[in-house]
Order: sequence, then structure tokens, then C-alpha cells
Amino acid sequence: CDRQGKNLRQITRAGGIYSLENDDGFLYYATNFVNAEIRRVPRDGGREETVLADPRPGMFGQWTIHDGQIYFVHQRDRSRSDDVLVS
Repeated sequence: CDRQGKNLRQITRAGGIYSLENDDGFLYYATNFVNAEIRRVPRDGGREETVLADPRPGMFGQWTIHDGQIYFVHQRDRSRSDDVLVS
């Protein structure tokens, strides 16, 4: 969609959750809650491709991308939120 929230269009073809836009022109997203993959698709639409076929279990929504790297936030101790795993 545009900045006014108009002209909506579908970008992914197989669904997706937890999407993030990146400076490289791609939209990164997890495919689903079970057996998730992290995929990317050009922001303007195009062919979807798998970036990470098997992210850590339960981590489909606890990730970000920066400088071409996928980072997972892993909380070993619920009182701490500063544990980071790099893929």
C-alpha cells in the first residue's frame, strides 16, 4: 500500500507473518507458526525465496534483520531480554 494506506496489493503468495522491510529492497517474513521458514520477496512483488529453511523452534517471531544478518532474540531467563543469537 502507499503511505496513505491505499492501493493495497498482495505481495506474498503463500501467506506470511512477522514481516520486516529491509534496506536491500526485500520484505522478509516468517511463513507460519508451525514449521516456519524465513523468506523474502522484493517489496514491489516478485518471486519469493527461502532465506532460512529451519529457524530455531519457537523463534519464528523473535528475529530481526540487519546488514544482511538475521538475529534471533533468545530469552533464557524471562527476567533478561539481552540474549542474542546470530544466524
